[in-house]
Amino acid sequence: MQEEITHENHLTPKIRLIRRVNSSILLLLAFGIAFLSFQIVTAFVAARFDVFRKLRFDDILYVGLYSRNWTKMNVMFTFLTGSLGCLLAAIVFYVLQRSFRRRKGVMKKFFFYLALSYYTIFAGLVIMIPYMRYRGFGVITRYLYWDNYTQLMISVGAILVLPLFAGIILSLPFVQLSPTKQNIQTTSSVTNYYIDQLIIPWLVISLVILFAFQRMDFLYRLIYICTMGLTCVIAGLFSYRIKIISLVKEPPQRTIEWKFMLVFLAIAAFCFFLMN
Repeated sequence: MQEEITHENHLTPKIRLIRRVNSSILLLLAFGIAFLSFQIVTAFVAARFDVFRKLRFDDILYVGLYSRNWTKMNVMFTFLTGSLGCLLAAIVFYVLQRSFRRRKGVMKKFFFYLALSYYTIFAGLVIMIPYMRYRGFGVITRYLYWDNYTQLMISVGAILVLPLFAGIILSLPFVQLSPTKQNIQTTSSVTNYYIDQLIIPWLVISLVILFAFQRMDFLYRLIYICTMGLTCVIAGLFSYRIKIISLVKEPPQRTIEWKFMLVFLAIAAFCFFLMN
């Protein structure tokens, strides 16, 4: 039987490849669920105030921008509900992930990626305030007559604070995702673990956002990608400083998580249906 561990701190290339694939699938599924639920909630509230026309997976078409239904209260409810809902969902899944920290199974990793994805959407919407005239917090600030300087300062502050805050908060849960101390005993093992669990999944989701969300403005896509990337970088950097005394040992994953792949494909098919 071939050894799964070639060195005290290094997994075989096959095991590492499976880890990368499974992490990428989980992050794809998590971001898909987060973004689609954000769109659906926003569209549902918009329909309640008769400003909704059509839901598409990467966009929402509204009825007559600045028509009589676009009152200050309707705008506040429509664009705050989905945005703040993402922040609330990020907190909920972060708490759930922490409750799974001493349990085996892939769900603790999935909850981690859900928290990261929902927070990325929320932070991205705050950062995009000066650039989004008809979406998210941007339309709210215009209805409240905030000047451009204030909007720009909020955006700059969000760039400096929100990814840093999330990266620091997520660094400990990220390290606790490790099924064995072999992943986090040395600098090189932490680096490999960091690349497999955060960097490569982020690169995969970045490509999906760039090429699948074609109707979304390129700047919006870039902000989502950079927000998640900066959060992952900060979480990874702070993970080097964390010393874990004990972990719940799990065997390395030997197979691809096909059930999560099937769910992702089902969501992709639903998104294709929304596009048409």
